[in-house]
Amino acid sequence: MHKAGQVNAPVFEELPLALECRMTGQTDNGNIVADIVNITCDEAFLDADGRPDVRKMQLLSFNPVNRTYLVVDQEAGQAWNEGRKLLQAAVAAHAPLAQ
Repeated sequence: MHKAGQVNAPVFEELPLALECRMTGQTDNGNIVADIVNITCDEAFLDADGRPDVRKMQLLSFNPVNRTYLVVDQEAGQAWNEGRKLLQAAVAAHAPLAQ
């Protein structure tokens, strides 16, 4: 473990990726809003362009319904494009978006 470079927090060497965040606020329902100020990644988990490749990390996600862990490695869609399609469909149908 060592100190993060941009914030007052520890970084654990055992983790493939670390996001250093600086809290900027909190929503009324308690969600924390923060800016990512630094990203560190083990070189073994970088793609050919030097960007973090989460597929190589074999990250786990907890499924609370079935009390199981899932490996995150399959792309489901492009960020923003999928959300834009949902928004356009809702506007076209004059349906209010669920909050």
